[in-house]
Amino acid sequence: CRYGGTCQDQENGYECKCPVGTSGRNCDNNFDECMTNPCRNGATCVDGINTFNCDCKAGFIGTYCENDVDDCTPNP
Repeated sequence: CRYGGTCQDQENGYECKCPVGTSGRNCDNNFDECMTNPCRNGATCVDGINTFNCDCKAGFIGTYCENDVDDCTPNP
């Protein structure tokens, strides 16, 4: 079983108990969380197992790169 799936012995083989975000006989199908285009402002979505990360373009921050960095704010 892939992606952390748990193998359970069965009378005629085995069964994989798949973690959230995966499916299939061997848990080898990873749901693509990036399919919904969660990242904003031209960011690149990087899919993971039951998670994703947004690689923000310069000038943006936040989980979804939704916050514009104010370049005019003085640094103390």
